[in-house]
This record gives sequence, structure tokens and C-alpha cells, in this order.
Amino acid sequence: MVELEKNVESVLKFGVVLSAALMIFGILLLIITGQLADLGANGQQNAAPGLGVSFSFSTILHEILRLNGIGFLFLGIIVLIMTPVARVFTSVVIFAWNREPVYFIITTIVFTDLMVAILLIPRLLH
Repeated sequence: MVELEKNVESVLKFGVVLSAALMIFGILLLIITGQLADLGANGQQNAAPGLGVSFSFSTILHEILRLNGIGFLFLGIIVLIMTPVARVFTSVVIFAWNREPVYFIITTIVFTDLMVAILLIPRLLH
């Protein structure tokens, strides 16, 4: 179990640090480009519609390639949300490697539930 805890700890630390770095970089880009001051201009309450950015992955990627800070902020949030999912996936791999079938099955079910909730359910709602 010590190996599992070390690996899970590493995944969680990496995800949090990467997420924070992306969000800090995004904020710095917003400050440098002057977009941060524009977020509150004209009484806009929501930064995303004010900058024409949606939550679609293609739009976020487009904004990142344009070096728009909002794109990096959204990516940082996605990384932060996906960090626990990566933790569950790491546990699945470790339980399989250590040949612990009960824990492997349980964590595989949890991982499958997470993937269905993330990938399938939003498509069914549209």
C-alpha cells in the first residue's frame, strides 16, 4: 500500500502544480495584454462571454494557441478537475500490477463511472 500512496500522492501533486501553473500563466497573460481590465468593462459579469470563449475543447485550444489568458485559465481548471480522475486511473493500474483483483474491480468500476459521467452524460443532455 505504501507504493500506491506514493504514486497517488505524486499524481495529485503533479496535477495541482500543473493546474496552478496554467492558471497563473493565464492571469499573467491577461494582465500583460490588458484583457484583465476589460473583463469588468461595460458592466460584464461573466468573463467568458465577454471574450467570446466557450467551454468547448476546440475553442479552449484555439484560445491557447492565440495566447489568450482565458484559454490557459480554462485549461488549468480542466486539469484540476481531471486530477482526481487520474488518481483513480493510477490506482486501477497499480491494483492490476499488484494482482489485487478485488480492489482492481472496484476501482475499475469507479473509473468507468467517472468516464461515463464526464464523456457520455453531457452528450445525452444536449
